[in-house]
Amino acid sequence: MLSGSGHRTARRSLITWIDVACLLSVAFLATILFTDFADSGVTDSSDYVSSFYVAGRLAAAGEFDRLYPGPDAVSFRDSPFNDSAHQLLPRLRKETMTNFMYPPIAAWVFAPLSALPPRVSLLVWQAISVSALGLACLLLSWTSDVRARDLFLLSSLFFPTFMAVVIGQAGILFGLLPLSIGYWLVSRGSPLAAGFAWAGLALKPQLLPAAGLMSMAYAVTGRMRLLSGMILGLCVWLALNYFLVPEGTLAAWIRSLRLADAIFSRDDYQVPLHLLASIPSDLMMRFSLEARVWLKPVLYGLSVGLGLVALRQCRKILRSRLPEELGRLAVFTTSLAILPLTSPHLLYYDLVILFPMGLILLDSQWSRPPLEGLRRIVIVSWSSIGAYFFFFSFVGQFSLSSLILLVILFAAWTLFLQKAVDASTMAVWRAAD
Repeated sequence: MLSGSGHRTARRSLITWIDVACLLSVAFLATILFTDFADSGVTDSSDYVSSFYVAGRLAAAGEFDRLYPGPDAVSFRDSPFNDSAHQLLPRLRKETMTNFMYPPIAAWVFAPLSALPPRVSLLVWQAISVSALGLACLLLSWTSDVRARDLFLLSSLFFPTFMAVVIGQAGILFGLLPLSIGYWLVSRGSPLAAGFAWAGLALKPQLLPAAGLMSMAYAVTGRMRLLSGMILGLCVWLALNYFLVPEGTLAAWIRSLRLADAIFSRDDYQVPLHLLASIPSDLMMRFSLEARVWLKPVLYGLSVGLGLVALRQCRKILRSRLPEELGRLAVFTTSLAILPLTSPHLLYYDLVILFPMGLILLDSQWSRPPLEGLRRIVIVSWSSIGAYFFFFSFVGQFSLSSLILLVILFAAWTLFLQKAVDASTMAVWRAAD
């Protein structure tokens, strides 16, 4: 279209991604409200009510001894916690087995919310999660030229975020928020405080390796303050878990962690294979019980090896000519994207931890050469994660469904890391780029 002066002007598309995001946000809100109040049986079976709400009730009553199985337990089914859940939630299906695998200090977080009826408590927790998401978007926006509003709207296009909210999972408050706080502090030049904030990821331990990898990447380049802050924060975290709960509770939690791997050796847990977002656990579940015994150390060893490869490549990026803010985001993204490839206890909704990659999608610097290849990889991986959500939600599941997702995640991470290293080794970078 030509303007009056003869210059060609850009014409706005009839429908933009923001329009789609707004529409999906309204749809998601309606879905959440309908799910919370339509059927109490469904509400009682949600992750929040059957696990976190029950843990909060036990913590408020001072019954920390019922949070974790006894020293001789071989299953969560006969644990005091599972019994308490079925007593507190009479509409919970008898065959449903519940557990609380979070550190004991986390139970105190849910104690005030347990004074409310289960449905209301779930709704309040979802509101807290959305607020934490908004705060994370604000902090992440301060690390680049991306607007917080755009980043928040983008979250509605990343379906693990919606799933984490609707079932009341803790990945946003216990994972995404401390991760965003730490990254914001790193960008401000406060690595010691950033490492301390990242220690908060220990509330959801399967997400902790992401911060650990980035801290180690800085440490091997001679910048130790990030790792030092993280170690200090973990010491404080251990002290809180030791002194703020009855004696022996922390030891009971640590002892119960061995049962977390029982999903690899027992078939009575009915793990939803289509929700698995972890290469080690997905491969493990496709072998016989006998084979899993020797396969587990092999897969865990390969995961460690993959982490060392990522550490070596991140070191190259940080020591390259890449501008500091771009190199920092590339290493941050690499550390997040490796989680599904190495962490053994990751489900689809835990992929919310990948949401900070949205900075690459919205920041204009990543739409110009030679970084546009990295941006395209993020677009493809996010689209694939969303398409997979619709697949298992509306089409159904089959035995290889989760492997498709994991192959996509592995290919995307490998290509992203390689292109990031290639971009970082370019000889000339202009400050404007």
